[in-house]
Amino acid sequence: MGCAREVVPVTPDELSSALRAHARWSATAGREGEKLKLVSADLRGVDLTGTDLVEAELFDVDLRGARLDGVAAGGIWLSGSRLEDASAIGLQAAKANLVEITAARIVLRGACLHRTDMMRVDLRDADLSDCDLSETMLTNAMLQGACLRNATIDGASLADSDMSGTDVDGLRGIDTATLDGVVLDDRGPLSRKEALDSLRARGAMDE
Repeated sequence: MGCAREVVPVTPDELSSALRAHARWSATAGREGEKLKLVSADLRGVDLTGTDLVEAELFDVDLRGARLDGVAAGGIWLSGSRLEDASAIGLQAAKANLVEITAARIVLRGACLHRTDMMRVDLRDADLSDCDLSETMLTNAMLQGACLRNATIDGASLADSDMSGTDVDGLRGIDTATLDGVVLDDRGPLSRKEALDSLRARGAMDE
């Protein structure tokens, strides 16, 4: 996950001003305002509900326990950030970079993560129900105990991911997903056929 950086405190006024500038930047296609760029910022427990974070750059940011419900975040960079116990219901983060985020127990119910890079993420015990994970890169992901009920994984890659104990009832699109090396139980890494047979037996669907 890389070397730990010193956490940088951000005051509420500083954050509010930066968010307003970013919203202006986003609304004017970069002609006005300023793009939000934060590195190693301490944003624990912050309420960002409904804000515009499209294409923001938040590297190694601490967002543990934060509220990100309904946030527009297409193309956002959150690589290396911490989001344990955060709430991101309905997050719109297509084509984002979430590589190596640590987000155990995050609630992403109904989020759009289409074509998002989520390699090597920690999503243990996360709520990913009803998520759009189509064409999402989830290779080497830690998904133990996660809820994937009624999520969509058409064209996604879950190669070498650990899905032990996941709830996959109603999971759709498994026939087009890359599943080589997936771990579903104590048998260890499975072949694609073994993974498909096991997922279907647990309520997952091809379409």
